[in-house]
Amino acid sequence: MLVCEEAKAPLPRPRLALGQPTTRRWSMDRDLDAVADCGFDSIGLWNGKFRSRSRREVARAIRRSGVAVSSLSWIGGFTQGDEFDRRQAWFEAAEAVKLAGEVGAKCICVATGGNGCFTERHAAQNLIPGTLRKLAAMAAEFDVSIAVQPLPGRLVRDSVVRSVSDTLKLLDRVDRPNVGMALPTLLMARNPSLVNRVHEFAHAVKLVKLSDCRVSGARGERRGQGQYPGHGSLPLATLVHRLAECGYRGDYELDVWNRRAWERQDHAESLRRTVRWFADLHDAGR
Repeated sequence: MLVCEEAKAPLPRPRLALGQPTTRRWSMDRDLDAVADCGFDSIGLWNGKFRSRSRREVARAIRRSGVAVSSLSWIGGFTQGDEFDRRQAWFEAAEAVKLAGEVGAKCICVATGGNGCFTERHAAQNLIPGTLRKLAAMAAEFDVSIAVQPLPGRLVRDSVVRSVSDTLKLLDRVDRPNVGMALPTLLMARNPSLVNRVHEFAHAVKLVKLSDCRVSGARGERRGQGQYPGHGSLPLATLVHRLAECGYRGDYELDVWNRRAWERQDHAESLRRTVRWFADLHDAGR
C-alpha cells in the first residue's frame, strides 16, 4: 500500500518594501504614494527623508497614508566623537525607537559606528554590546526589533561590524531576542559563499536589504554601484529561496544606492519591474 505524504502548505508570500534611499530625490509623500501605485506591500523609512520634520509629523503622515512600515533606518554611531556626540547618538536612537513604535515599524536598522577613539576590541566587545542591550530593553516596550547591519565595501571604515560573522559574534554578546541582523544582499559580492551558508545565519535575520550589483573576476570584484534586482549578477533568487527554506518570514526591502539612478526623477517603471521580478520569484518557488 502506498503511503502518500501530507501535502505541504505553500509558503506565504514574503512582503516587499520600498526602501526610501532607492528614490533619494523623491519626497516622503511621493514615496508613500508609490507604495500603492507600484505594488509594494510596505515602506522602509529612511531618516534622510524627514530630518526636518518632528516625530509627530512623520507619524501623522504615515498613519494618514495607511502604508505599513517594514523598518526605520538609521541609528548608530555609538562610538563616535566625544561624550556629547555619543549622548546625542543615544538621544536620536531613543527618538527613533519611539517613532518606530508609533508607526508600527517591525525593526530599526543599526549601523554601529567604527571604533572611534576606542580600541576596536573594546568597541566591539564592550561598548557596542552594552549600548545595544540598553536599546533592546527600550525597543521591547514598543514591540520593536533591533537589526544590526554589517556594512560592506567602502563603508567598512564606518563600522566594526563588516560581515555576517562579525554580526553573529556581536549578537551572541548582546544576547537579546529582539536583536538580530539586517542582511544586505551586497555582501555576496565579496563573499559569494554566503548563499551556501544561509542555514548558519537565517535564524538571526530580521530584515533583508535587497540590492543587486555586477561582479567580475575570480576575486568577485564589484563593478559599479547598486542595481535593481535582476540587473546584476548576484544569486538573489537562490538566496531568497534558501532563506524561505530555513524559515525566514520577514520582509525584503528594496535598498538600491545608485547616484545615476537618483538623478532620474521617475523611478516608477524600475519599481514596477522589481515588484514583478519579486512576484515571479515567489511563484517559481511554489
